[in-house]
Amino acid sequence: SSVIMTSTNRSSSRQDKVDQNDCIFSSSQPSSSVIMTSTNRTSSRHDKVDHRLTMDETMVDRLRAMIRQESRFYQIDSGNHHRLFNTPSSQDSSLLAVDESYRRTISHWYVSFCDVCGIDQDTAATVMRNLDRYTFLPSSSSLSTLNSKTEYQVVSMTLLYTTIKVMETDVVSPQALANVSRGTCVASDIIDMESTILEELEWHLYPPTAFGFVRCILEAFDDDVIPERVRESALQQAFDSIHESKLVLFSSSVVAMAAIANALDENK
Repeated sequence: SSVIMTSTNRSSSRQDKVDQNDCIFSSSQPSSSVIMTSTNRTSSRHDKVDHRLTMDETMVDRLRAMIRQESRFYQIDSGNHHRLFNTPSSQDSSLLAVDESYRRTISHWYVSFCDVCGIDQDTAATVMRNLDRYTFLPSSSSLSTLNSKTEYQVVSMTLLYTTIKVMETDVVSPQALANVSRGTCVASDIIDMESTILEELEWHLYPPTAFGFVRCILEAFDDDVIPERVRESALQQAFDSIHESKLVLFSSSVVAMAAIANALDENK
C-alpha cells in the first residue's frame, strides 16, 4: 500500500524558507504528490521517543545507552571541518566548493521536506547529523564531496533516503527523491551512492541527536517542574542547532544540555 505525503501546517519558527535562488533541489517545496510507501513496520524511532517515561532505571538506562552510542560510534571527525568555514590550513590553501552557507541551505531544505511530508523532527536532525558525519570523514570520497556541490547534493539526497528508510514506518523511494531534485540526480545515482556511504559510515546510521536527547530528558519531568514554554524553547534550540556548522564538532548530548540550560535561563 502507499501513503501520500500531506502538508502539516506547522507554525514553528523552524520553517525558515530557503531562498529560491539557493534551493538546490526544487524551486518549490515538495508537494503531496510525492509518494511514500508503507513498510508495515510496527514501530519507529519517534514512536518510542513519544512514549512517556518517568525518571527511573529505564530512563537512566536509556540515556546511558544514547551517550554510549554517541561516544563509541558517532563522534564526528574534525578533518575537513576547518575548510567549511573557508579557513584553509597552512598546508592546503585551497577552498572547498561547499561552505557554511551552502550547508545551511541543505539543512533548511531537509526541514522543509520533512515538514511537508509529516516526517518526525528527530529524523530530520538525524539526516543532517549523518550528512556531517560523512562529509567530515578524512577520506578521499568525503573530500571529493565537499569539492563538488553536485556531489554534495547527491549525497544529501541519498542520506535523506537512507535515514528515512531506517527510522520511519513509511519510506520515500529513490525515484520520488530524484523527481524533486530538479535534475541533480536520477534514482540510480542515489542507489549507487548509498553503498559508498554505508561502507564509509560502517553502517552506523542511528546517531543520537541533540533534539532526541532533549526530548528524552524532558519526558522525565512533569509540567509543574519544567513549564511548557521551557520545553518548547529547549526543543526549538536543540532542533535549530542542526543549521549551525560551528556546533557540528560538539557532542549532541552537550548541545542538548546547553539548549536546556539556555531555555531555563530565559524563563527564570
